[in-house]
Amino acid sequence: MNGGQLLPRRVGQPDIDQSLDHDEARIEEDLALARLLDTLNEPQMLILMSYGNFRRALGDTELHDFYQKHPGVLDVDPATLDSGPEEIRREAIHDHYTDELVARGLLQDTEGIAKSGPVRRLRITDLGRLLLQLVGRGGQPNW
Repeated sequence: MNGGQLLPRRVGQPDIDQSLDHDEARIEEDLALARLLDTLNEPQMLILMSYGNFRRALGDTELHDFYQKHPGVLDVDPATLDSGPEEIRREAIHDHYTDELVARGLLQDTEGIAKSGPVRRLRITDLGRLLLQLVGRGGQPNW
């Protein structure tokens, strides 16, 4: 059994008998963030930025300008009974992107099961902020 080991050691597998100092741990953390970044597409990054860099309050002109700059990703209204196939598709894809961000721990649903309306209330998580900081895209609100 390989000198008493239960499982053969693989390349990149940590050696739990060796210590990991703060610098080495930081490198591993940055690598984890980089791997997480590789799983996101540009629309998902724009959605994450919309939560990480703006107040998201009534009258937030900077957020409004950001939405105007990226309408293909951010200007998505909830579908209604009168919505056409393209509107339904856009909402479904936008919901998928948002669901992926929540599943990865980058956004958090603030309402839980009881919803106040058709639009989910989300906030960026600390992990989401770290990811934005890693790519130089903020992560700190503009207030």
